[in-house]
Amino acid sequence: MLALLVLLLAASSAPAQVLRVYSEFSRIGPHGEIVDLDRGGPPREILSPAIPRNAWSTFQIVINLPAGKRYTLHVGQNPTDAVRVRIYRPVQQQFGNRTLPDRLEPVALPVEGRSEGPAVYWMDLWADATAPAQRIKVEPEVLVDGEWITYPMEVRVSEAVAPETGRLMVNPPPPDKPSDTGALAILRTRLCDSRNMGKPALTEPKTVRDLILRNVSQDIALAASPEVLWRIAGATDRRAWCAAVPTPRPPGSQGPEWYLRARDRLVQGR
Repeated sequence: MLALLVLLLAASSAPAQVLRVYSEFSRIGPHGEIVDLDRGGPPREILSPAIPRNAWSTFQIVINLPAGKRYTLHVGQNPTDAVRVRIYRPVQQQFGNRTLPDRLEPVALPVEGRSEGPAVYWMDLWADATAPAQRIKVEPEVLVDGEWITYPMEVRVSEAVAPETGRLMVNPPPPDKPSDTGALAILRTRLCDSRNMGKPALTEPKTVRDLILRNVSQDIALAASPEVLWRIAGATDRRAWCAAVPTPRPPGSQGPEWYLRARDRLVQGR
């Protein structure tokens, strides 16, 4: 019992990981926590994500440093310029009784900062349609007190090329909804109301919701057939699934990151 208590105390006093990467479906709140709307099971560890070509892929970088520490954020690549990188700073905003990241402010690399609590940046990666399918290094790096701290991330540029046709856009959901709400809306529209299908303009995203919808629209365009999307939806009764409000997640889902499994299947053509 004493040994267990010692282990628990040690765990509670352990320093937070200085540099960590999350998916776009685990929005990070003002204190470095996953917002309550997006919780459900442990967050996916982002170490070797597969990304499609002719598409954007997005990740969150979280920097945890003591207050007052100055840092510089870089993103290293090997091969150099294998993908295009854009960085955004999310603005925490009040929606009812919740503080949530929503508006995005573009920032230029390298990013100079001074720690006032956990710092969050959204990293957007563009892989050209003609980029070679290969494994590349895309590593967030923080310089602090003359030392480099690196998050080891190996990105798998896949064979999949997101087509320009078949991309579907819907109106962004309210900010105070789970992060997969827009993904479910696109899936529902694609399967249940084909009259609303259309190609979205891939303009600069202004909000986190815009960015998530843009990414999902790319994924949906990869589907070889509606049957692939029905399997992802997990709908045994299609009419009931289309009529349900809100649109249900697939059976067994534990929070918004269920969609990452769907994305994996679409990118891998399964």
